[in-house]
Amino acid sequence: MPFEVSWKKKGLYLKFTGKFDFQAIDSANREVYGDARVDNIKYLIWDAMDIDQAVVSEEQLDLASEDDKVGTSYLPNLKLALVGTDPELKKIFEYYVNRSMQVNSTWHFEIFDRLADAENWVTS
Repeated sequence: MPFEVSWKKKGLYLKFTGKFDFQAIDSANREVYGDARVDNIKYLIWDAMDIDQAVVSEEQLDLASEDDKVGTSYLPNLKLALVGTDPELKKIFEYYVNRSMQVNSTWHFEIFDRLADAENWVTS
């Protein structure tokens, strides 16, 4: 599995490794949304610092944004921190955030180069 899930007291930490693609995103979303604990989280950190490759199409990101829009109904003020330094990954994150804003997501998004900065932001 290209990701690991760690449930925290008020949030969720996802660590991605290997290939970051739509299958990894979809699998992570299914695992997270399928767990009742998700209803009580305040933040979500996607840590992709250790990926080898980032390959997700704009069409796939559109689908992910639409899927996550459903989550805004029961997690309206979620903070989503996206962490990574790979240039292609950052383009993917930026597209996803912009697309999410276009579909009127109520989530708060930030993209970070360092995990420590993301952790500080989600807990502030």
